[in-house]
Order: sequence, then structure tokens, then C-alpha cells
Amino acid sequence: MPQSNQDNGLLRPSVNISSVYLTEIFDSFQGEGLWVGVRQLFVRFAGCHLRCAYCDTPNSLTRGKSLRILKNECVHEVREIPNPVNGSDLIEIIKDMVSGEAFHSVAITGGEPLLQSEFLLGWLPEIAEMGLDIYLETSGDLFERFASLAHLIDYCAMDVKLPSATHQPPKWEEHSRFLQLALNSSVRVFLKAVVSDDTTLEEIERVSVIINGFSKDIPLVLQPVTPCGDIRETISLSRLRTLHRVALSSLRDVRIIPQTHKFLGAL
Repeated sequence: MPQSNQDNGLLRPSVNISSVYLTEIFDSFQGEGLWVGVRQLFVRFAGCHLRCAYCDTPNSLTRGKSLRILKNECVHEVREIPNPVNGSDLIEIIKDMVSGEAFHSVAITGGEPLLQSEFLLGWLPEIAEMGLDIYLETSGDLFERFASLAHLIDYCAMDVKLPSATHQPPKWEEHSRFLQLALNSSVRVFLKAVVSDDTTLEEIERVSVIINGFSKDIPLVLQPVTPCGDIRETISLSRLRTLHRVALSSLRDVRIIPQTHKFLGAL
């Protein structure tokens, strides 16, 4: 198990805001949440302050020496460049990737992108100037870092980290404050919770209370856990129905959406 978040330095402010640590950039289809199926350019940030049991991108947990660029997944046009990546160089990479193509948005994912929020604050406006929407995928707990960026985000897939699935301590207060910031901005936000057979009714009730405190109409996606790492089995259909029923007793928009990109064999 890694050292504490403070010890590994990930929560300390970045010193250099002109460069960034990334894991990979690739063209694919969104496989999770409300916008499943849209084509996106994924920019995967390196480094994460959490160690969720179901994590399916372990190579993004730390800041590696190089960034992998996958321009065409089907024909495997792959190249690598060293980390950290200069911001201006990254813009040129993005321009090349999107040239002549149609994308719904640029997915800022990880790891946890908000750990490099200083870089994002200066870089995201340049992406917006290219006419591209910003889709943020985040653990939904680093509300202070999100506060400075919320006005730059078009879509936000906000995770709710359930202890039963993550095997980590709960973050109820952090999630509540994050959601409040998102709702106070113009971002289109939905919440996503990975669920397993160990997920309790109390956890789903707690998530529902947080959402209901703002609006019953905020969408909640219950995502069946995908076997990965130490996770050997997904959630049973009967348990999934029970959890859905509990959430729907308080909320109006609760959906069951698995990781569809896993079925496609896409990144």
C-alpha cells in the first residue's frame, strides 16, 4: 500500500504550471455515465490521491516517465514522449489529433486531473478557444481545486466513492461540497457510483440524501463494478435491482450503466 497522500506529494501544489504529467492521449468513445457512446479525445492525467480497489487504470496512479499518444486505436499509431509535457506542445498534439475529425468533447480524466489544477487553469481556456467542450472525470472530492476551474468545465462526471467498493474511507462531506460548487456553476453534472455486492443500502441512502439536498432531478448512475485486480466478480442483478429501487425512492433519475467500452474492447 502506498504512503499517505501527503507523504507522496500529490496533494501539494504544482510548482510548474507550464507543464503537466500525463499517462496517455487517445481517441475513443465514452464508455461510462450519461454521455456513453459519444466520441471524445481522452487526455489522461497521471497521479491519483486514491487507491480504489476497482481501479482499472493502475498505470495512471503515479507520474511516469513518458506519455503514450494513440492517434488511431484501430491501426495502432502509437508514439511516446517524455514527461512532463510542455503546455504549448500539448496544444499542438491536441490540434493534430482533432484536425478534420468530429468530437463531442475533450475528456479530462486520470488518475485525478484536479491534482494538477494549476496547469488546467491556464490550459483549459486554450482548449475552449479551439471550439472544444471540456468533459471532466473526477473523484468528486477535491472541491477546493474544482472551485477555481468550475467555470471552465462544460460537463462533469462526478464520482461518489462508496467505501464498500473503493475499500477507502468515506468522503460524504467532500462530495456534498463538490456537488454544491458544480451546481452553482454552469457545468452539466451527474453523479456516478461504482457498486458491488458489498454495497449497502445505507450507502445508497446516504448518496440519495446528498443529491436530494439540492435537487431530486440530478442524475445518479449506478455503475456495476467491472472485475479488475482484486475484484473477481461483478454485482448480481438482484442486488443491483435492490440498490436501484432504494435510490429511486428518493430521486427521479437513477440509471444502471455498465462500462460499455469494456464490451467494445476500446480504451
